Amino acid sequence: MYVEKHKPDVIGIVETHLEETEKFEIEGYELWRNDRNEEGGGVAVAIKKEYKHVIIETSKYKEKEESIWVLHGSETKYKIGVWYNPRGDAVKKQELKEMYNRLEEEIGIGKNRGQKIILMGDFNCRVGELIKGNEERISKGGKYLKKVVEKKDLVILNTVEKTIGRWTRIEGNQKSIIDYVIMDKSEEENILKMEIDEEKEWTPYHIVRKEGKLRTIYTDHTSIKVVKQWNKERGVKEANNKIMTMKGWGKFGELLNKENISSIIDPLKSIEETYGRWEKKVMEIKRKCERKISKKKVTLVQKTLMSAKGRIKKSKHKSSRVEIERRRLITSHIEKEIREGRSR
Repeated sequence: MYVEKHKPDVIGIVETHLEETEKFEIEGYELWRNDRNEEGGGVAVAIKKEYKHVIIETSKYKEKEESIWVLHGSETKYKIGVWYNPRGDAVKKQELKEMYNRLEEEIGIGKNRGQKIILMGDFNCRVGELIKGNEERISKGGKYLKKVVEKKDLVILNTVEKTIGRWTRIEGNQKSIIDYVIMDKSEEENILKMEIDEEKEWTPYHIVRKEGKLRTIYTDHTSIKVVKQWNKERGVKEANNKIMTMKGWGKFGELLNKENISSIIDPLKSIEETYGRWEKKVMEIKRKCERKISKKKVTLVQKTLMSAKGRIKKSKHKSSRVEIERRRLITSHIEKEIREGRSR
């Protein structure tokens, strides 16, 4: 299974078909669900358990469309949403407009708080030739989606050159693009690639026995994979010369459990009221777990040796074999001195 082999940081799932009482787990992941086993039914987002202490569910909705949103991160924050419109353009125009108004409002709340948006799902709408090679037709839902994307300064990753593959729904000879991954335009530079699994190489399937033979049954939708560079807090050196090591993340999780951080969130109050206190406490604990990185000073001797090495390297005059060997030995000696100087 793809998840077991590659262990993605974030997984968005549409049409889970789960009942609220039904148990479902993905090993190694924390799961947030919005269940509905009818009209398509259910969405979920799964995030690696190692990040569970910096994740909080912010909202979910399932009266018309189905959606779930979680907030991930302690410094740079990502508002991650999974969205599903089970009926597409079969919905009345006013209801469709209200759906996209709710989507725009949810995105707007995140943007106003400086959060970066990651949105994925089955929108059951067509955006036309915005995607190269796509059909011309733009559906009603597609028009609303394009307006939201433009207004909120987002980008549909299906449209960018880094995307491999095109069709997100393949049923017999019928092909269409109705599933999208959407992010802040500012995040596009951090996308390494997006792949749409048209060949069904890693799209989920199940096996059934029919007439004494085993058959592999795939969903009519193709899976989508995004490879992204995350923000600095994942262990990259920050401007203040502090990093979170793997040991630091372990300590971070222990302290969060010890402090019972989840108790700050009061279910009787709105998320807006309690989030500020939760965030402040998380950041306070995180700072205790960071490790300061000091810059190593380059000594005068090291500078001299490095300069000598450079001059030898740039030397272009023809030399005898003896001279070449002498330079090689000198260079080797200089490199050794530089390494030893750095380790002192």
